[in-house]
Amino acid sequence: RKAASEARPAPPAEAPAVLQVPGETAWGGWKAWAHLRPGPALPAKPEPWSAHLDYHQTGPRLNIRSRNPGDRFQPLGLKQPKKLQDFLVDAHVPRRLRDLIPLLEADHEIVWVGGQRVSDRCKVTPDTHTTLVVELTHTEPSLQSILQSCDKDHYNTPAPPQRSAD
Repeated sequence: RKAASEARPAPPAEAPAVLQVPGETAWGGWKAWAHLRPGPALPAKPEPWSAHLDYHQTGPRLNIRSRNPGDRFQPLGLKQPKKLQDFLVDAHVPRRLRDLIPLLEADHEIVWVGGQRVSDRCKVTPDTHTTLVVELTHTEPSLQSILQSCDKDHYNTPAPPQRSAD
């Protein structure tokens, strides 16, 4: 007798969707809200399902998609890109959930792994003129397990820049 996880076929891969900026975009059981804020806007407390990105670095053409074989990603704080597969393993994302995590892509480069980290290249800095804020919520109850697996200590955006007392 097959285990329940083997009996169910994997859901078909969702085709990439163009992120509406500003606006709302539906993709694979998720809704993404994108809006722009002036300057280097960062949250007081980083949330796993919200990304703050430098809009000058991402540009206006963004897609939401699932992972592909061979994907690479340069997580915030790393000097070199690493395989997305290795990043997800290191982040303890269960194998059954990895294909369901939304990825935000700009110019064929992953700029945010939903629920995890933004890319180092697109991080918000004191020089950021416009911040792109993207928030994800699930629309399918079956995605609740992804939310729970990513509900742990991690960082998604850097701490706000410290101002020196002159």
